[in-house]
Amino acid sequence: MNRELLERFAQLKVEEKRIKHQIEFLQPEVLKEVSAVYDGQPITTEAIKDIGAYTISMLKTWTFSDDLVALQQSVKEQEASEKSNGRARFVEKESLTFNPKK
Repeated sequence: MNRELLERFAQLKVEEKRIKHQIEFLQPEVLKEVSAVYDGQPITTEAIKDIGAYTISMLKTWTFSDDLVALQQSVKEQEASEKSNGRARFVEKESLTFNPKK
């Protein structure tokens, strides 16, 4: 077993989680800063010019009718039923998970 490989992967997973939390924390403040000066053109600074530029885009968030929500719930229930009664089929594949100590 390649111990160095396992240790490096574990370290990266811990760092990934830490970075993800930092990004989630900083994103609203960065959005506020960029929004204040955004004119539709990518924004960069001397500090990040070799890394990239900021842009702002609009993302749609959908809200569906009660009828469709009920249909979606019905489909979820039917999926659960087929999983439990054996009618649904699945394929297993290996998945690696690393759980850092808390």
